Amino acid sequence: MKTMASDTPIPWRYLLTILGIAALLSVPATAQAALDGYGRVTDASHNDKHNPNPNDDEEEDDTPGKDENAGPPGRAGSLIKWDQRTFTVFESAGEVVLSVERFHGDEGQVVVEYWTEDGTAVEGEDYVGVSGSLTWEDGEDDRRTVALSILDDEEFEVRETVELHLAVVDGDAQLHPGHGFAILQIMDASEDDGEPGEEDPTDPGRVEFSDDELQALEGETARIAVERKGGGFGAVSVAFATVDGSAVAGDDYEETSGVLMWDDGEKGVRTFEVPVLEDDLEEGNESLLLELSDPTGGVALEGDGGVAELVVLDDDGSTAACVADADTLCLSSERFQIEVDWRANGKSGFGTVEEVSDDSGLVWFFRRGNKEMLIKVLDACDDFGTYWVFFAATTNVDFTVTVTDTATGIVKEYTNTAGRPAEPVQDTFTFKTCGGD
Repeated sequence: MKTMASDTPIPWRYLLTILGIAALLSVPATAQAALDGYGRVTDASHNDKHNPNPNDDEEEDDTPGKDENAGPPGRAGSLIKWDQRTFTVFESAGEVVLSVERFHGDEGQVVVEYWTEDGTAVEGEDYVGVSGSLTWEDGEDDRRTVALSILDDEEFEVRETVELHLAVVDGDAQLHPGHGFAILQIMDASEDDGEPGEEDPTDPGRVEFSDDELQALEGETARIAVERKGGGFGAVSVAFATVDGSAVAGDDYEETSGVLMWDDGEKGVRTFEVPVLEDDLEEGNESLLLELSDPTGGVALEGDGGVAELVVLDDDGSTAACVADADTLCLSSERFQIEVDWRANGKSGFGTVEEVSDDSGLVWFFRRGNKEMLIKVLDACDDFGTYWVFFAATTNVDFTVTVTDTATGIVKEYTNTAGRPAEPVQDTFTFKTCGGD
């Protein structure tokens, strides 16, 4: 089960391989949007995904085996999709840029309508609803973007959702089966900085999810831990339930709900399970929400108001051989395919990559001299039975790093929300796939 974060100690011989991050990434995290005139962006002026320099006349890399987005066998026309199943934005950001892609063909004009609908967020209170159309002319396959305004209020609401819809209204195209619908999560940036005081013998305590990172592969059962901490006075209980995000009950997981109980004086962990369903769609990572509610006995809900996210990892990613190009790294004996895309100032683009070694590479967004990220995949199979993914980025731009294990098809997406300095990633538990090659 790949549900919980690992506490595995990391030996010095592995840690020493990442000590160069600070020296390599010396560019300060500034307002990257001010640099959007540099490098590659996917607007009408430049739609060559594989050309790192708009002034170069290099031919596009169309090496066989590269197109992991190929549509169903035997169908003609192009596919249209949101470039993520789940977008995330902080309420204080004011705006989020959403990207729509056309791929698997560029023949003929295609017109797509888009619109928003309330999830748990309310139009006019939490966001400004949008609708309209996107057009690709014959021969165009670059991205189109949709800007959505976010309304900042003073209420602490934890996490709210907006539904994002697409429909093809003209042209030889259809929606991608996994990305024709997406979810926007609006996060409240409020934080409680209070420090707990001495334990009160009459305190019923608090309950919260035990782990910061919750994930499961398709076809697995996620075991979710909820812990009672602090005081143990009195018998308490809390209800739990699953809520659709980009993952949908019945299609991606089995809806689950119930009640967890602790007797007087009891603390510790209670668990419940969420079965995750297998499918054959290449749809990237999806997510659902886990909610705690209706606390009894005076117990408090801690953390993000009793809400956590369970990420469903796609295991239907490309198993074609990784082909390195201007925006694709092939690391760890070319087993792992790494791609990075960014969104800023109403535009989106692909990170340009530079291989440093078989294990690591650098990524830049706007100009070659401004390196944004160091990323590496380390083979820790002999000692720990897993591959490790590390990266550190000095940017506050909205980006997604997609890592695909081409031996198993397992895909993990790592995202950063616009306006937030990117946190370093040390993932030592997702790719326990050493026996998969």
